[in-house]
Amino acid sequence: MGLTSKEWSVLLYFIEREGYAPVGSPQQKPFISYPAKIERDLGGDVSRGWAAKICEGFEKKGILGRIMVRPPRQSHTTAHYYLKRDLPAFRQVVRHVMACVRPADMHALFGYRYFSGMACESIIREALYEKGVEMRRTIRLPFWDTPDARLLFERYAKASGIEEDFDGYMSGLINKKDHECQEFDEISLRLPVFPDSMPKEEREKAFESLNKEELEKYPFIRFDSSGVKDHYQRYERQKLILPIMALIQVSPCAMAEFINGDWKPLDRTPRFDPEGTGTMEYLLFRLLFKALNDLAATRSIDGEGIARMAWLRKSNNVVSDDGGDALLTIVLNDGRRLYFDGGFDTDHDMGSRPEEDMDYWVRTWTGFDEDLCRGLLFKAEDVKDASALIRRLKDPCDRVASHIARKFSFEAQRIISYVDADGTPSPSLVRRLVDEINEVVMGECVYDEITFKDVALSASTLTLLRNKLSGGGATFEDYVLNHALLSDAFAGCLTHTII
Repeated sequence: MGLTSKEWSVLLYFIEREGYAPVGSPQQKPFISYPAKIERDLGGDVSRGWAAKICEGFEKKGILGRIMVRPPRQSHTTAHYYLKRDLPAFRQVVRHVMACVRPADMHALFGYRYFSGMACESIIREALYEKGVEMRRTIRLPFWDTPDARLLFERYAKASGIEEDFDGYMSGLINKKDHECQEFDEISLRLPVFPDSMPKEEREKAFESLNKEELEKYPFIRFDSSGVKDHYQRYERQKLILPIMALIQVSPCAMAEFINGDWKPLDRTPRFDPEGTGTMEYLLFRLLFKALNDLAATRSIDGEGIARMAWLRKSNNVVSDDGGDALLTIVLNDGRRLYFDGGFDTDHDMGSRPEEDMDYWVRTWTGFDEDLCRGLLFKAEDVKDASALIRRLKDPCDRVASHIARKFSFEAQRIISYVDADGTPSPSLVRRLVDEINEVVMGECVYDEITFKDVALSASTLTLLRNKLSGGGATFEDYVLNHALLSDAFAGCLTHTII
């Protein structure tokens, strides 16, 4: 049953005003109001009596919450109402908005901060968990730290009768030497999406229950093992959560599909692959093309979500950072770009369900926004002495270099460990190091007082640091500080001036 005009006025009243009180954090208070104030704020269009009945009705439905507060100039408490910040309430709000608002007005309404605040990582994970979503991923050797990678390799070498040891394999791989073991099997795991509220013990039990057979083969792999931890700390967000969040924040129809659609994860076969997104491919495909439809109609992005702009096959930049040809590019506010490519054909069995055919595809990847990050990102030509840089990164006694190297990917850390520091680094290795350094620059603040105590910081770096330590600085200020700290810490190895 739809809403009456007065009910819609009250719901819209809360949506609009909740936008002025950022949502998404338990520490941030929601907008609250009471019937008499609603009457005044709406200019008498809804009387306080009707407002009370409507708020009570929304409370029963789980859309509004209630607390007792004493208003100014009153001696007794009064029921105050607020929009609840849980998934069931959000689902109802989205459903009512889609039913009550004209398509032409939908884009502006979904630009309110309430929607971008609710379409956050925790809500997305909860929705995926309710649907039983899991990533079925073959985790390759580069995604494990060296101790785990060594155990995986040794198990395979023993089972296959290969005499080459792990150190020989890695040295040969990195230094381009011939070695006996070119490829070996990789561990395939079912990795469920967990809600933020789930205790670690429950997550661990679910993981072990889904992967009994594989864990019997690899008894040293546990929920706390490096590849699994990396998946939940980084990979899941990058390959699944972030693409969904970007699409539903820029598209009302994509948001409605994700929040209230009847979709479910695919379960055609176990279908393990390095990407791990096979069970969600059809949903990502649908969200992508719903977002394209909305963006084509408005050609703008409203609101204060994670995205600041987007383009479809931009004429002067159709190739992404890694050379991939992207259909849709969404530029994020954190200095990165999120790329989408996808397609379909009509050659399929007429009697099959759309999601069961293999006539569609979608993929996503990320890169840096060269325009927004101009001057922040190091380039290969900024590496003035690659051999000296590698020697420092390899040196466990170099406090700063070790601190930075530990922030590199497992694969990059392993490359640094095994690469010949006395040789001339290849151009591809230099580019790889620059990529890893840029990931550090575009991450959390790297400063640590003990680590950097012996580094001669420039006057400009000290100014940036004082601002950070005094409580100032947002995302981009952190990036600028990181760049300055690395330039000072690796003086002689790296040279760069921020434009």
